[in-house]
Amino acid sequence: MPWTRLGAFALLMIGSAAGAETLGPEANDTGKTMSADKTPIEETWARMAPEMGKHLPMAVDDKTTWLTVSNEGSVLVSTFLIDLPKEQIQATKDEMERAAIENTCRGTESGQELLDAGGVIRQMFYDQNDQLAVTIDVDSKSCRKR
Repeated sequence: MPWTRLGAFALLMIGSAAGAETLGPEANDTGKTMSADKTPIEETWARMAPEMGKHLPMAVDDKTTWLTVSNEGSVLVSTFLIDLPKEQIQATKDEMERAAIENTCRGTESGQELLDAGGVIRQMFYDQNDQLAVTIDVDSKSCRKR
């Protein structure tokens, strides 16, 4: 399974949505500056998630569809549907996690910058029966482990 391709795809979307000034205070689509009670990473995810979501759902490969992206505070959450049984997805969790860490931590400068700022990238994979099979979180600690 092309988990490396999946990670690269997600990072491409993140990089495109992040833009040049990733963590600075920005105006939202109404022209107003975002809330002062949000951290810079929360502001960044709040801007990026809707931008990324405009391109979803998206086929990643013949078995995988990227369904949604949202932000939950400092966590950017992507959900995927994999047309395989839960057990088969779970059997490849280590491979999936290695690819997610490699692509997020080393794939782009913006990915590492966002994690170092306190961001977490969560990927949730659902099986062919819409049951949660695997959740992978990548943060700055994950990058240091590998």
